[in-house]
Amino acid sequence: MARRSAQKVAVITGAARGIGRACAERLADDGFAIATIDVAPIRWRARRGRRRLVYRCDIRDEAGVAKTIRSIVADFGRIDVLVNNAGVYRESPIEATPRADIDHVLGINLIGTITMTTACVAALKKTRGAIVNLSTGLVARPYPTISLYVASKGAIEGYTRSLAVELAPAGVRANAVQPGLIRTDMFKTVGYTDDQIAAEIAKWNKLYPLGRVGEPADIAAAVAYLASDRAAWMTGVMWPVEGGKLIS
Repeated sequence: MARRSAQKVAVITGAARGIGRACAERLADDGFAIATIDVAPIRWRARRGRRRLVYRCDIRDEAGVAKTIRSIVADFGRIDVLVNNAGVYRESPIEATPRADIDHVLGINLIGTITMTTACVAALKKTRGAIVNLSTGLVARPYPTISLYVASKGAIEGYTRSLAVELAPAGVRANAVQPGLIRTDMFKTVGYTDDQIAAEIAKWNKLYPLGRVGEPADIAAAVAYLASDRAAWMTGVMWPVEGGKLIS
């Protein structure tokens, strides 16, 4: 039987790097015990007073996800927050989108989010917890060649609103953060060189009213707020955190 702990527990997917890692760091700073999930290895420097456990799991694998969540509940005794951060990005013209990309992007971004949430709902109901999903500001303001990515994130927003309505009677909140362009490894996943990435960042810095693209810590701050009791009366919210680009 799982040993019940008074310390709140946050589960974060895609936590090996980028926004997911920043969320894990920020929630640990806020006093959460952390369960990180990724297909890539995750290493944490030991720090006194912090409990962080690492789980290897492909969130598209329903049986693997269910087993991982059972392990987390057994190890920690509870789940208070689920951060569905794991995601992938692809660019291609609509008429040239490979079927493999469709399966890959929807499998991780959408099906993975649904699979993780389904596996965690029972534990979240026990703690009257919170779900924070990662969407994108591009749902509201897309540009060419990203229809597949936007489709996956737009579906997450609809899913989040539905979660908010269905889980509210159990005291579980569900919200989503809509990041703008964040300085992560995203460009490398679609084949950009280091010089091309630097040029893109320089270009986009000029397009944001606040004069820069975002950093993972900017998104982690919003996620931490939605995960906290300070957001106790917020559910079904799609929160843009994107440097003012949507109003420019």
